[in-house]
Amino acid sequence: MSTTDDATASKPKAASTQSYSDEQRPRVSGYRIGNNPHGGSICFPLTFTTTAWLLSMFANQFCTFAYRKVTFEDPNIAFNETLTIFPPANTTISTWSYQGVGLSSGICFRYPSYFETDSAFQAARAFTILVAVFGFVSMIRIWFAACMPMGTASWACTGYKLLLCCLLEGLCFLIFSSNVCADGVTDSGQKFKVDCSVDRGARIGIAAVVFWFVAALSVLNVDPPIDDIYGPVAVQKVVTKTETINPDGTKDVKTETRSYYV
Repeated sequence: MSTTDDATASKPKAASTQSYSDEQRPRVSGYRIGNNPHGGSICFPLTFTTTAWLLSMFANQFCTFAYRKVTFEDPNIAFNETLTIFPPANTTISTWSYQGVGLSSGICFRYPSYFETDSAFQAARAFTILVAVFGFVSMIRIWFAACMPMGTASWACTGYKLLLCCLLEGLCFLIFSSNVCADGVTDSGQKFKVDCSVDRGARIGIAAVVFWFVAALSVLNVDPPIDDIYGPVAVQKVVTKTETINPDGTKDVKTETRSYYV
């Protein structure tokens, strides 16, 4: 019996154009990291999404979203009467806190538990939470997409999440339609008018809306970082021929092809 081996190497082939058996195609655990599936185009979604999330946090987490100006119908109202109004008169507010007055000016205070809010105010609060959560999840997914592959559906879902964040950010402005910006009456029966105007936080919120929208467009206009997580980086094919001489003089030739992944 004699055996001869003939090994030949071929050029690497794309995993998507060739099928492999379970024996020939070793599976890797998880995604291949560091292959930069997007190239330089991932920089735009990364930049816009991260900027939008940071702007959203600055807009909604401080007490300078809106300026609440209070005007009494009676111009001779006593100063002590203004102290009975809550949130305080002529100061900035947000959905989670308000700025103190007098010696406490410049300090943000959380609303007390007894503070009564209406549905518009509670909705604005809920939207600040939702935009923070959805925005953070989308931002992290895009950061991972910089070095890891992602399916087409998952990538598109991230883009639509960013559009949702754009909507949620805009709905945070419902605070201007809530009871904190509505006219009222003091305990002694003095009527007052409330005028809420945009302040620094609201301006940042407007910028966040724009960046959420641009981030969504940048994701939807960039192809997803698709990569075959099971496919090899390179393939070397080795063909082995085994020739067996039988006692009657006949020959049996067996050919075996193996693929090696490097």
